[in-house]
Formats: sequence, C-alpha cells, structure tokens
Amino acid sequence: MVISPAVELLKKRDRNIDRLAQYHRAWYREKCMFAVIKTGGKQYLVSLGMRLKIEKVDAAEGGSFSSEEILFVADGEKIDIGTPRVPGARVEAKVLRQGRARKVIVFKYRPKARHRVKKGHRQPYTEIQIEKILAPSP
Repeated sequence: MVISPAVELLKKRDRNIDRLAQYHRAWYREKCMFAVIKTGGKQYLVSLGMRLKIEKVDAAEGGSFSSEEILFVADGEKIDIGTPRVPGARVEAKVLRQGRARKVIVFKYRPKARHRVKKGHRQPYTEIQIEKILAPSP
C-alpha cells in the first residue's frame, strides 16, 4: 500500500498536536484550580479570575457572593468529587454588576383566527468574578 507524502505530513502534524495538547493539559492541571459550582439550577466550570454571568442572586454590586454548593474541586493532582456536594469546599466571588440580558421576543400566531400576541422578556443576571476556590482540608 502506497501512502502519499501529504497523508504522512498530516499524520505527523496530528501526532505533534497531540503531544503539545498533552503537555498543555498536564501543565494546566498542575498550575490551575477548578471547581464545578451549582447556582440557579445550572452548573458552571470555574477557575480563578474567571468572569461569568449567572442567574440573578441577591447581592449588591461590588459586594461578595459565596457558593457552598460545590460539586467538584480539582487542585493540581488532587481531585475531590462530591456525592452530591464536596463538604467543606467553597467558592468566593466578587459581584461586578446586576443586569438584564437582551430582549427575547415571544410571538404567538394562529392562522385564520386574527390571533397575534407579542411579548418581550429580559432575563435578569448577575455578573461575577471568581476570587477564591477553597478546597476542603484533609
């Protein structure tokens, strides 16, 4: 079976990309701390310094937000998986702003009945920045 040089180059490139990805994954796993938090009925994978929009929580802008509903914590090679929560783990975040998302139009229409209903909805959210991920002490 004859393999063209282009196919060989692609295979070699893919092997190099795989090696690079494995290196970066290992480096990232050693250097970073991750957690999976649950808030507003949704789950978010967070790391230090990350900014994200979550469902609205009662907290003032510039204030702090703390979540104790942590489902997973990874600190380098140490991994804690909750059943369903990790006891003693906590994530602290700074509230950057309270806002409302873009308007979503809900339009209901029934043909031949002259029935048209147009409504708009703006979902409130809280934008936070992760400041601390506190893993449970052994």
